[in-house]
Amino acid sequence: LKSVQVVVDYSGIIRTDMAGFYTSNYKNEKGETKYILTTQFESTDARSAFPCFDEPNCKASFTISIEVPKDLQVLSNMPLDKEVVADSDKENKLFTFCQTPKMSTYLVAWAIGQFEYVECTTTRDYNGSKLPIRVYTIPGQSHTGKYALETAQSAVDYLSSIFEIDYPLPKLDLLAVPQFGANAMENWGLVMFRSTALLYHPEKSSALYKQKVSYVVSHEIAHSWFGNYCTMNWWSDLWLNESFATYVGWLCVDNMHPEWDVFTDFISGSMQTALDLDSLKNSHPIEVQVYHSNEIDEIFDAISYLKGGSVVRMVAESIGVELFLKGVSNYLKKYSFGNAKSDDLWDSVSEVSGKNITELVEPWIRAIGYPALKVVKNKDGKTINITQQRFLVEGATKVDDSITWWIPNVDNMLTKEKVIDAQNFLKLNKDTAGFYRVFYDDELFENIVQNLGKLSDNDKIGLIADTSAGARAGIIKTSQFLKLVSQMKSETHVSVWNEIIERLNILKNAFFSDEEISEKLILFSRDLYKNKFEELIKSANLDFNGQRLASALFEQAGISQFNVAVTKALSIYQSKDIKPHFKQAVYRILLANADTCNDDVFNSVSV
Repeated sequence: LKSVQVVVDYSGIIRTDMAGFYTSNYKNEKGETKYILTTQFESTDARSAFPCFDEPNCKASFTISIEVPKDLQVLSNMPLDKEVVADSDKENKLFTFCQTPKMSTYLVAWAIGQFEYVECTTTRDYNGSKLPIRVYTIPGQSHTGKYALETAQSAVDYLSSIFEIDYPLPKLDLLAVPQFGANAMENWGLVMFRSTALLYHPEKSSALYKQKVSYVVSHEIAHSWFGNYCTMNWWSDLWLNESFATYVGWLCVDNMHPEWDVFTDFISGSMQTALDLDSLKNSHPIEVQVYHSNEIDEIFDAISYLKGGSVVRMVAESIGVELFLKGVSNYLKKYSFGNAKSDDLWDSVSEVSGKNITELVEPWIRAIGYPALKVVKNKDGKTINITQQRFLVEGATKVDDSITWWIPNVDNMLTKEKVIDAQNFLKLNKDTAGFYRVFYDDELFENIVQNLGKLSDNDKIGLIADTSAGARAGIIKTSQFLKLVSQMKSETHVSVWNEIIERLNILKNAFFSDEEISEKLILFSRDLYKNKFEELIKSANLDFNGQRLASALFEQAGISQFNVAVTKALSIYQSKDIKPHFKQAVYRILLANADTCNDDVFNSVSV
């Protein structure tokens, strides 16, 4: 007996909780309520829609047929094979889709409703022809899908090139769903998005929002290889999907928009978020053992995505990005249409790099937390001593000192006996490539402050964040942090300023109940922000990052009660002409100041 065909008659509930096979609704231009039926199966909700072995390593091929009323359309993972009038009801149509390759159940998808779309094809050929790409929306919104379409086109061609594996399916659709629980879901061939993560209006959307769309689209398309083509064996390796898609998603954006300098944003935003969270005593490892399906949703968090993505970037930077991607390509080819574990990836990277990455990276993946390096100048004045210990934001607490983390490019220094020449300027963790913090003795720190011009923007972000975190933990003086940022009034990069803003706001929150200190911090902030704000607010034709920086400093100067910024915000509000990148700043400034946060102001004009 070569095969058995099993036919199962079953019925299920169309859900309303944005999981499984569920209903979503929206209002059309006439104010009528319309519905979309769609799916969200990750992690274990495919079983609520059809009988299946609903685990990632139980892969199968699927042929999907769906019968619907004639006025509706159906989308699924694969291209439409045929569309016919249904035998059961002449008012219905039967949509049958081509058979999928072997894939996990959580990636199966379909959507039913009335849609419109914009489309393009890839620049390069796939199996002898251009690959069709479409962005689907509810009626009347397809024009806002054009930027996502451009991003998808760029990402597919770029990822096919760097992985040395052509995009594996014959089409790619992206669908904006009115109600969707996550930013997006990487269903193979039919990627679904919350509308606010896919649709971009060039006249109404801010620059930062454009970057969000670019990243989310790229992240999800990266899963077409890392997650879909080669899938984690079990949910304990969820980080393998999400960490890698996080890092590669930013690679895609950087390839499409090198002028945005997005990895500086990554360091200031994603990486620092993960460092702050992972400095808590009750953090968890990147790789978490999952024993029951109820535990899976608990690990979709910043550790799995952002710490994991940061560690992936650290490894890539330490051996070279091209070499790292070669190892990834070998891994994907070896486990194509199958399943793998995290060590399988590191083994492939080890093979191409000549280093035992699998062993070196283990504490980063399987231990909680990360190290802080303490750098002290020795009495001879010519050498330094570097030690490491797990960093906790609550400060001096007994921790497990049995873990020694691999520190790329510094690992040969990490003993009490081995030291390096420190007669000249010294700054560790170049370009903040490593997922750790560094604290210096007073003399070394002062040397860095006096040589800020020698640092890259990425170096400055790490220095600001480390100094702030050290002050919170009681390792260094808060005055050192304030002295550092006071020397940065002339900085030009938006991510450097964003880190200053974030860390100053943390300090303000810590002292919000002390009126005297709070007032001093407001005055300090006003003095820090006002000159750069006045310079930028007069500038015309600001570029992408210039708009973001002008908005950030406008907002902070106004919140710090700088009268020029407050007056400007009120003027813009009353003019009814608020540029997208200034909208948040204007409202926050008006709400933060007693003279403008009142009914007279907000009732005086309708925006």
